[in-house]
Amino acid sequence: IVVQVRYAAVTSDYTPAKSVPPADVCLHSLLHMPLSSLFPTPTLPMLHPFLVHLVCSWINIHDPVFFAVHGQRDISVTVAYLFELASGLLTNLQCDPNHFFVPMMIYCERFVRTAGIKHNQLFNLLLASTAVTAKFWG
Repeated sequence: IVVQVRYAAVTSDYTPAKSVPPADVCLHSLLHMPLSSLFPTPTLPMLHPFLVHLVCSWINIHDPVFFAVHGQRDISVTVAYLFELASGLLTNLQCDPNHFFVPMMIYCERFVRTAGIKHNQLFNLLLASTAVTAKFWG
């Protein structure tokens, strides 16, 4: 249920909005939202768009059928979410994600250059690279 509240500028009183959409309308709009709006906004380093594009290029090169079926936007949203998970893992290991994402991606790039990667291996690669980076650089 969505409740809209307007706060008065001078006092702390509030007045409810005149039109509150019914619950079924809100549920309908939630079910038809784009996938990117369901995930939280990434709080990653400044290189985040470049790194997402880099990982999407890996998928495009090594798994072109998956890339053609799902498209760059859905893959970018998924990669951003995986980066968010890796950032949380680095934070839990008391490492600053702003400093550790570049070495992490260097390890990933070396692996992909030598062995290639499919879409279903991406999470494992990022997880292993995050752990190795935190262990040796943290």
